Amino acid sequence: MRNFAQSILLARAATGWAKGGTLSSRRSAATSFLSLVLVGVFALFITSCSGKDPQDTLSAVGEVAKKQQELFWIIFSWAALVFVLVQGLLLFILFRFRRRSENEMPAQTHGNTKLEIAWTLAPVLILISVAIPTVASVFDLAKEHDVSMRVKVVGHQWWWEFQYPGLGVVTANELHLPVGEVVTFDLESADVIHSFWVPKLAGKQDAIPGR
Repeated sequence: MRNFAQSILLARAATGWAKGGTLSSRRSAATSFLSLVLVGVFALFITSCSGKDPQDTLSAVGEVAKKQQELFWIIFSWAALVFVLVQGLLLFILFRFRRRSENEMPAQTHGNTKLEIAWTLAPVLILISVAIPTVASVFDLAKEHDVSMRVKVVGHQWWWEFQYPGLGVVTANELHLPVGEVVTFDLESADVIHSFWVPKLAGKQDAIPGR
């Protein structure tokens, strides 16, 4: 009973604070929360920066990686634009239509046909603008090319084996390729599923046992 009574008192106190809290206190809490969010975003941003990283996906060298990078920038540009517009409108509405007094009530509205049509068509147009270059790149990468070298890649626990059938050479954890030539990788696994990925050359592919 004592714990139950304490819970009721705490609930009443919280309700009273929510109803009787001043605008200044709520604004202060919102400002503090926004500041923490901005600090967290900034910290995440600076930790992701790297001047020299061999696994940098944004420094494409191979043709496949370059096409993937082009798609990335198209999608990223649209995503950044949507983010800026949505967050900008959100901040504008929060400050423009904020409550200015305790007794103020906002004007009640219901629906806006033009806005509803606009925010329905806008995502459709964005998806079309992303889908067209994506489908074109998929068909382009699926084309057969004249291969100048084949490399057999075998995944082991915990290392990679690279075999060069035409040269009779085998290396471990070191991949050597000719510059400006088309190379095909034949992936195999000696034990479990391995993910083979050279970010500067192409996307990630799985080496599956028995395939």
